[in-house]
Amino acid sequence: MFHLLHCCLKATHKQDSRWSLVVCISATFTQIINMGILRSSGVLFPVLMQEFGTTRERTGKLQINTWVSSLALSTSLLAAPLLGHLTEKFGCRLVTITGALTIMMGLVTSSFVQNLELLYFTYGTLTGLGACACRTSAFLVVAMYFNKKRSFATGSVTMGPSLGMFMWGPIAQVLLDSVGWRNTFRIMAACCCLIIIAAVTYNPNVDEKDKMLEKVESGKENSEGDNEVHSAMLRTKKEKGKIVDLSVFMIPQYCILVASFTLMFLCRFIPNIHLVKYSEELNVTAEKASKYYMFLGLSSAVGRLLSGRLCDVKCINIQYVNQLAIAITGMATVLLPLARTFVSVAFYTVVFGFADGAFMTTQNVILLSIVGPERRATAFGFGNMLCAFAVASGPPLAGLIADKLGSYQFAFYAAGSLILISGAVQFLLLCFKSTAKGKQTQRQLVTMVTSEKLGNMTGECTDNKEYLASLYVQSALEKNNGKTPLVQAFN
Repeated sequence: MFHLLHCCLKATHKQDSRWSLVVCISATFTQIINMGILRSSGVLFPVLMQEFGTTRERTGKLQINTWVSSLALSTSLLAAPLLGHLTEKFGCRLVTITGALTIMMGLVTSSFVQNLELLYFTYGTLTGLGACACRTSAFLVVAMYFNKKRSFATGSVTMGPSLGMFMWGPIAQVLLDSVGWRNTFRIMAACCCLIIIAAVTYNPNVDEKDKMLEKVESGKENSEGDNEVHSAMLRTKKEKGKIVDLSVFMIPQYCILVASFTLMFLCRFIPNIHLVKYSEELNVTAEKASKYYMFLGLSSAVGRLLSGRLCDVKCINIQYVNQLAIAITGMATVLLPLARTFVSVAFYTVVFGFADGAFMTTQNVILLSIVGPERRATAFGFGNMLCAFAVASGPPLAGLIADKLGSYQFAFYAAGSLILISGAVQFLLLCFKSTAKGKQTQRQLVTMVTSEKLGNMTGECTDNKEYLASLYVQSALEKNNGKTPLVQAFN
C-alpha cells in the first residue's frame, strides 16, 4: 500500500515504463466514465421531452430542447484550449480532479431542476466543462508518460468514449426504468468519484527523454552554428509573446481541412442524440433501442484501433482513409430512413460507428500535422473550437427539421448529404502542394532542439517531442517514391 502511494505521489517514473501503463489505463478509464455519460445522452433525451412536455426541438418558449445534450458535447470541445493551458500550469492530476468534481456538481444539480432552462447551465455547461477538463488531461498525461508507445497510448485514450458509450447506453436505460431520470443523474455523479481515484496515478514526476531528439541534437548541434540557435531563440520569444495567433488561417490547407471537419461535426452527433427517439417511429422500444449505443461504441472502438494501425503504414495515404470514412458515414446516414426494423438500424449503427471511429483517428493526426510545431497547439485549439460550435447546432437543427416535417426521414437525408459534402471539400487540397521538404524538415528539427535548450535554460518546459510523430504522419500523407522527409532528416 505504501509502495503504491509512493508511486502515485513522490516517485519519479520513466517513460514507457510499467507505471506508464497504469497511467494509460487510468486515463482510458476516465474517458469511459466522463465521455461515456455525455455520449449516452440520447437515451435521456426522450425522457426529458416527456418530463418537460417539449417537442423534438422546442419548448413553449421556442427554445431548442436538444441544446441540453448538444451544449454538453460542444463544451467538452470548446473549452479545450483553456483547459490545456490550465493543465500546463497546475498539472493533469489537479485539473482532472477539479473536472470530476465539476461533473458531479453538474449532474447532482441537474437532478433537482424543475425547468428545462436550468438544465442548459447545470448539464450543458457545468458537466461539459468538467468532461473537457478530464478529456484534455487524459490526452496530455499519456503524451507525457509515453515516447516510443505514444501512438498506442493515445489510441487507447481515444477509444475510451466508444467503450463508454458501449457501456453507459444500456446502463442508463436500466437506471431510467428502475429509478427515474433524477436518480440516474445522481448515480452517474457517484460513479464520477472513480475518476478522482484514477487521477491520483497522474504523478507529474516523469523523466521525459526522447532518444530520437538526442540523436538529432548530437548530429546537428555542431553543424548549424550559433546563427541557427540565435534565430531559434528569437522565434521562441516572439511566439511566447503572442496571446492569440491567427496566422494558421493563412495556410490554405489548414482552412480547407477545418472547413471539412467542421461540416462533418455539424452532423456527426445527430444519430447519437436522435436514434432512440427515431426508434419510436419504428415501434422499437426504448429498452431495445438503447442497445444501439452498444453497437455504436464497440464498432467505433474497432474502427479507431484499425485506422490507428493504418497510420503507421507508409504506403497508406491518411487523407484518403479520412475521406473514405466520411463517405461511408454519409452514405450510411442517407440510407438510414430505409432501415425500418431493429436489425437493419443495428446494422447501420455498426457501419456508422466503424467509419466514425476511423474518421476521428485520422482527423486528429491530420489536423496535428498540417502545420509546424510552433503553431500546432493553436491550430488544434481553433479546430476544436469551430467543431464545437458545429456540434452544438447540428442536433437541434435535425430536431427542428423532424418536428416541422413530422418525421426524421428528411433530417437524416440532410445530415448524410452534408457529411458527403464535407468529404468532397477535401478535394480542394489537390490545388495545393505540401511545402515540407527534406532540408526544411531538417531545419525544423534543429529549431526544435534549440528551442528545447532555451526552455531548459529559462526553467520552462517545452513539449516539442510529439512533432517527430507528426513528421512521420506527414511523410505518410505524401506519396514519396524515395525516402520520406523524416528519414532524410536523420541521414
